[in-house]
Amino acid sequence: MSDQADDARWLRDQQALAAAPLRRLRLLAPLTGLLVVFQAWLLAQLIDRATFGGAGLEDLRPWLIALPLVIGLRFLAQWQSDRLGLQAAFTVKQALREAMIERLRAAGPVILEGQQSGRLATALVEAVEALEPYFARFVPALALLSAAPLAILLAVFAADWLSGLVLLLTAPLVPLFMVLIGREAERRNQRQWRQLARMGGHFLKALQALPTLKLFNASRRELQTIARLSEGFRERTMAVLRVAFLTSAVLEFLAAISIALVAVFVGFRLLDG
Repeated sequence: MSDQADDARWLRDQQALAAAPLRRLRLLAPLTGLLVVFQAWLLAQLIDRATFGGAGLEDLRPWLIALPLVIGLRFLAQWQSDRLGLQAAFTVKQALREAMIERLRAAGPVILEGQQSGRLATALVEAVEALEPYFARFVPALALLSAAPLAILLAVFAADWLSGLVLLLTAPLVPLFMVLIGREAERRNQRQWRQLARMGGHFLKALQALPTLKLFNASRRELQTIARLSEGFRERTMAVLRVAFLTSAVLEFLAAISIALVAVFVGFRLLDG
């Protein structure tokens, strides 16, 4: 548990390396949330006036003009958010690689002699590259999730306090179950990274010892060993992905329950007049 807390703290500390794009990203998130709510409101008004209000095409013209404009603004805000996330990821990766290379240069060949070259190469390439989804997708999504639900909840409360109360009571279940499942996925993912580092070191040593393996006719046996390790890594990676996809399924399930409860309350009140 402490390792996960240390990893999370380290990731938060690295955000200082890309402070400028992340700051603009957090300022953009509330605007995106408001555009989501405004788009839904315009669409609801358009459907209500056309279906129940008997409005003609001329009456709906302002709504038909406003809706594409809002959709376009939302698209531009999302595009800018994605661009800022990629910029932050690139900045962090570049800074970390430069820092790691500087540390390796300062350590010198004597200290590096006892280290596994494959593990160092994996850390320099694969481990740093794996940070991109966190900064390019997770951080922008987190900024949006901090603003959009609040805007939606306020809009629902303004329209119907009972529906807002249902959403307020069921919404905390989503992050609760996501944390519970995410911790298990994180534990398995950390184990996979350690296995990948060991595999990189083993593979590099096998390449370095290839002439010796050929000399003693042991290259096929080593090939079978590498194939067995790779197959085991593939199976464990798929297990991690199954747990990760379970998070998305739980999110969809709980969101569906919230919407269904709101629909039930609204339906009963419509029947009562």
